[in-house]
Amino acid sequence: MPSLNSVKHANTRFDWVIRKRRFVSFFDPRDYGTSAIVDLDQVEAVETKLLALNDDLDDTNDMMDLLRRTVERQTSGQLSYLRKERLFHFRATEINRSRKLQIRCQRQRNLRQGSERVC
Repeated sequence: MPSLNSVKHANTRFDWVIRKRRFVSFFDPRDYGTSAIVDLDQVEAVETKLLALNDDLDDTNDMMDLLRRTVERQTSGQLSYLRKERLFHFRATEINRSRKLQIRCQRQRNLRQGSERVC
């Protein structure tokens, strides 16, 4: 079993889910500190819709948790969390001031880099 200490010191991301010995993310774990906790030869890209549009309850829960972690990572400086209600909400801005959000997509980044690979 690999040590999580190597994950702390490498290029880290925490928008991933591990359940029942399965790692799920929107990024390639071999490119980040998560390479220490996956079998590098077992990493396989899967179409997102296979997990998102599935009747399996485990896949649905994995996708919900992954989406929550991804949104939290991208908007952490703007969000607060209500523990009792288990809800995120955007912090208030100044009166009559709009908020601009820029959601980053792995597919868009890959296309800009000349690759069509989506993990």
